[in-house]
Amino acid sequence: MTQWQFSGDVVILGFGSVARTAIPMIVSRFSPKRIVVLDLLEIDPKLQQSTATEAGLTLIHEPTNSTTGTLRYIHHTLTRTGLRHSLSTIIPPGAITFDFMFGVESLDTLLAVQACGSLYLNSSMEEWEEAPYPTVAALYSRVDDADTDPPRPTAAIDCGANPGLVTHFVRIGLRHMARLWADHAECPTEDKAEIEKLLEDPYAKGVDGRLSCMLDLQTVHISEHDTIAPAADKVDLIDGQFTNTWSINSLRDEWFARGEIAVSPHDYPALPTPGPDDDMTHHHTRHRTLPYPVYMKSRVPVAAAPTAPGSGAEFIGRVVRHPETLEISTVLRHMKHDGTLVGDGVGPTVAFVYRPALATRAAATRPDAHEMPATLITEAAHGPLEGSEAMGAVLVSGRPLPAIWYGSVLTSVESRRLGCKTNATVLQVAVSAVTHMELAMAEPNRGLVMPSDFDSGVAMERAAPLLGYVAAEQFSGMPAGYADLVVKTVPAVDSPL
Repeated sequence: MTQWQFSGDVVILGFGSVARTAIPMIVSRFSPKRIVVLDLLEIDPKLQQSTATEAGLTLIHEPTNSTTGTLRYIHHTLTRTGLRHSLSTIIPPGAITFDFMFGVESLDTLLAVQACGSLYLNSSMEEWEEAPYPTVAALYSRVDDADTDPPRPTAAIDCGANPGLVTHFVRIGLRHMARLWADHAECPTEDKAEIEKLLEDPYAKGVDGRLSCMLDLQTVHISEHDTIAPAADKVDLIDGQFTNTWSINSLRDEWFARGEIAVSPHDYPALPTPGPDDDMTHHHTRHRTLPYPVYMKSRVPVAAAPTAPGSGAEFIGRVVRHPETLEISTVLRHMKHDGTLVGDGVGPTVAFVYRPALATRAAATRPDAHEMPATLITEAAHGPLEGSEAMGAVLVSGRPLPAIWYGSVLTSVESRRLGCKTNATVLQVAVSAVTHMELAMAEPNRGLVMPSDFDSGVAMERAAPLLGYVAAEQFSGMPAGYADLVVKTVPAVDSPL
């Protein structure tokens, strides 16, 4: 297969909020000659024109060889039988393809895009809409078995915010914690020397696992607390609707399904006996399905711009099935000096703890939640918005160290300042997708990759200017055990935590 070279063509599958937010960034970073957007819905002509105008593109309705920056929309439904043919008619060799489709099989799309000679990126893995909702391990076992290896064009999967950015948050937080341990009075001299050596090339293969072992990393929370909402005088605009700051279809899939976590041996006694859906071998992790529902305590920084270390703001969130728990638990398997795994892959417990905005939580408790009209909260429709999106990773060690949170707190005020017409949550996803595509273009023939295959330092250097407050925070008094974090009773919708 020939070496990929950018032709100036960009193909975007799906024209939801992430695509609309990403297009101006795509234009700014890649200077494309032609952008083609495919969606199963008819796009309002006024929205087509305004998107083109705001991005500095010329809206066209027929294919062209123009090199001046054009935008064209295609109304088409991708199907199992017609997927490869449909994509082959719109994706030329040398293109970059962003897959933001809901309910279209990501692996089938990935393979078809690679066959066209295009780079590929998605924000999360999807299955055909009519397919049964799979466990995380089942979803990724198909990916492992697929023929996607080099020298095929790079196909970057799970490159949204979470999954996506959070993997980099974990890896950077781990390195902050390693520096704390190296400076600690109880750190053995040989550990200090090894940490210094590892941090000379901090994202080399095996460094994550070795640091995880040296730090006795016990628990990792993907910690997300969303408080984005319309101002008080606009609340009537969302009355009687199932609202959210990202895909309502995807949220419903996750919220009403059993949670999943990757389990460390220290938490085995606190968890139910493994069931038939639990994967106890995949990538040497211990991926466990939980009863429904499970709530857990986690933390985020106290405010959008904290100025000093402290205990953090505790909140109660739902433990939700999310694919990054599998990638992160795999990356953090404890590793010995010689590069071999400790035991059969011992690592920390990894859980996604999510607290959506109040209006979303309230809608999810209603008996008609699945029938309620879905409404995305946006600046354009409901603004100016208030609140913020706090998303990061909390790392808890078995060493005498504070917990480390690393992540992004993006306020609605900052999101508006950056020109976003959707909301801060969507902006985080779009920034991550564009950043990961930029990294993929620098290494265009790697085959299938995930966020952990990229240099997290470089990724955050490029993404951070659009993510608001990005920093490491220290939290004191954070327990590591599942039993100490899980909440036995379902919290009230309007609970202040």
